[in-house]
Amino acid sequence: TNQRIPMRVQRLARRLSTASVPRDRSFNGLHAASSSLLDDADLYGTLREKHFRLPAATVRHLYADAAWRTRRAALAGLSDEQLHGRYEASVNPIVWALGHVSHFYEAMALRLLAPDEPPLHGPGTLLAGWDVEGAFDSFRANHADRWEGDGLAEVSPAGRYPSPRSAMLYGYRDRVAARLLAQLPEADDALLGAAETYLHVYAVVHEHWHIEDWHQTRQTLGLPPPPPPSADEPLVLDVRGGRFAPTAATLQAPDACADGGPLRGEARVPGGEYVLGGCAAQQPFVLDSERGAHAVRVQPYAIALAPVTNEQMLSFVLDGGYRRRELWCHEGWRWLMRGGAAATGQHEAGTGEPRGG
Repeated sequence: TNQRIPMRVQRLARRLSTASVPRDRSFNGLHAASSSLLDDADLYGTLREKHFRLPAATVRHLYADAAWRTRRAALAGLSDEQLHGRYEASVNPIVWALGHVSHFYEAMALRLLAPDEPPLHGPGTLLAGWDVEGAFDSFRANHADRWEGDGLAEVSPAGRYPSPRSAMLYGYRDRVAARLLAQLPEADDALLGAAETYLHVYAVVHEHWHIEDWHQTRQTLGLPPPPPPSADEPLVLDVRGGRFAPTAATLQAPDACADGGPLRGEARVPGGEYVLGGCAAQQPFVLDSERGAHAVRVQPYAIALAPVTNEQMLSFVLDGGYRRRELWCHEGWRWLMRGGAAATGQHEAGTGEPRGG
């Protein structure tokens, strides 16, 4: 098998998982405690503040919906080569992100909800011999190294997964999700505890972040878009498990929904006092990083009605926008003078011309 895997990949990823050190989850208000009690893992007391509870049936819907969206956004219609893609600094390779989502489910939810469960990687498992912590923990895996990870590729059981390279990683996700689902009460109307609800929803929300990323990655790398949902596939709408059936308008391909071209103009936002952050006592689900609702004073400002198009950006560059001080704020001009634009590859320094390649 090793002969089919580039040596650089073997050096990157084929490291014994027994050398891994469990991650400290304290950034999320949790600590990697050895106790099976969530209270002991709740380093900062944030889990004890949770109050929102969901029935088991709703959590099952959340997992099923996320799995369907992942298959569609990450895998549908892509070849092995497309799943790995070409290096692009602004996105992650699709196949790496699939492993990362799976690892996040295990590290940030399963190990807290079922700490006595045996690990899903290591000797005798699907990912035996691989340092899954080092490869897929985003706090550890260097961005450039993520593009070297196609060595986690083996031939899948015939017809079960759409790509050999994705087979092991989607299988990893399947197994983690199955164990998480096994922690739910059998009765559909049985309410989970507030802490358990938070951990399940938090992990599903994280997968949705990457589902959005996969759409962006496809567009950035020039890959075909995922197929749209069909009208008979009700989608989960929110963390409460609300569901809706797509309408004819939402099923239209993107090119059929707009005439294209830039949307010019600005929206002016009045100054005033705005509340930032979430109030955990009043909202059903608030990430710990969003806690602490507080008022801030904002000065009036204007914002473009839509993102800048490639055509508008090219016009700006060809018009010498990188050399015209009057078009830049103080902080932006300092960034430019320090070589910031050269790092983006947007122009040739001193010419204002677009960089080739």
